[in-house]
Amino acid sequence: MGFPINDEQYYENIITSVEEYPDSWDIGTECGHLNIPKKITPKSGTTARFYGKGMGYSVRGVFLDGEEVYYKTEAQADAEHKEWVTQRKQKQKEEAIAKRSETEKRISALPQVFQDRIKGFMSYNDEFESEFLPYELFVCEQAVLYATTLKTSPAVASWAKGSYEEQKILIPAMSEEHSGNTFGASCQLACLYLDAPDLVEKQHGALCPLVGCKDYGCFSVRQKS
Repeated sequence: MGFPINDEQYYENIITSVEEYPDSWDIGTECGHLNIPKKITPKSGTTARFYGKGMGYSVRGVFLDGEEVYYKTEAQADAEHKEWVTQRKQKQKEEAIAKRSETEKRISALPQVFQDRIKGFMSYNDEFESEFLPYELFVCEQAVLYATTLKTSPAVASWAKGSYEEQKILIPAMSEEHSGNTFGASCQLACLYLDAPDLVEKQHGALCPLVGCKDYGCFSVRQKS
C-alpha cells in the first residue's frame, strides 16, 4: 500500500461507475463524480481514497486500491491555490484596466442613484473595480431595464414570478446570462428604484450573499468605518 504517512485528511468510497474520455476517466461514487488522469484504469467496485477536506472542497489526492493516481500534501495544495488566486487577481486587474473606458461609459449611462451606488463601493474597496464591478454593473443595468420597462414595483414582482418564456416576451432585452442571485438582486434593485430611489445606494451589494458585506463594501460597513 502506498498511502502517505501522517495524512489523515481523507475519505473513502467505492467506485460505482467508470466512463472513459480522451484524456481522463470519470469515476462515480455515492458522493459524486471526479475526473482523474489516465495513469491507472479504474474499475467499478474499486475502493477510492480521496485526500482533501471533504465534500465541497477540492481533491488533492486520489488512490485506487492503494495505488496513487495523484497526490499533493495540504501545504502543497494551499501554496498552489494561493498562486492561482494571485494570478487570477492580476488577470482581473489587467482586464479591468483594458475595459475601463467602456465601463465608465456604462456607469455614466445609469441613473444617478445607481452611479452613486457603484461609486460608494469603489471608494471603499480599492480592488472593487477588478473583483466585483463587472458583476455589480450587470445587476444594476438589468435593474434599470426592468424598472423602466415595467414602471411599477408590483409589475416587477409579478413579472419575476413568470416563466422564462413569459419574462422574455415582456422584456426581450433581458440578459440570458443570469444566475439566480443576479436575477434576484436585479429585481430587488428595480423595485427599490421605483418605490424608494434614495435606498438604492444603501441596498446590500449584489455579491454580498457570497462574499460578505465587509469585503464588498456595503453602505452599512462604510458608515461604521
